[in-house]
Amino acid sequence: MKDELASEIPGWTSFEAAKASIDRWMDYYNNDRCQWDLAKLSPNEYYHYITTGEYPAGTMRRCREELSKLFKRLYEDNVLGRVTDEQYRMLAGDYIANRKRWRNRSPKRRPGWKS
Repeated sequence: MKDELASEIPGWTSFEAAKASIDRWMDYYNNDRCQWDLAKLSPNEYYHYITTGEYPAGTMRRCREELSKLFKRLYEDNVLGRVTDEQYRMLAGDYIANRKRWRNRSPKRRPGWKS
């Protein structure tokens, strides 16, 4: 969390400002941030999935979009010189590997399953 909020910390002038930033980040983490170890779901979606057995619709599309945004930002950082070519190649390889893993681990629709 510290790394994600590092750019906001200098602007905190009160406890309320810090609390609002932290609350916003915690909401993002618990509701929107996909995690590979949690079946590619946010923590709250994973809890729902485990307790009901229903995989949330639209989750995979949202996670792919988030991953694509991060990769585009990585590319821009490489072009601007913030990330070395070596780091970019290493991270780009991880991105491609994750995309392949995503496709291989996707739940398959079976006849009779409801969407």
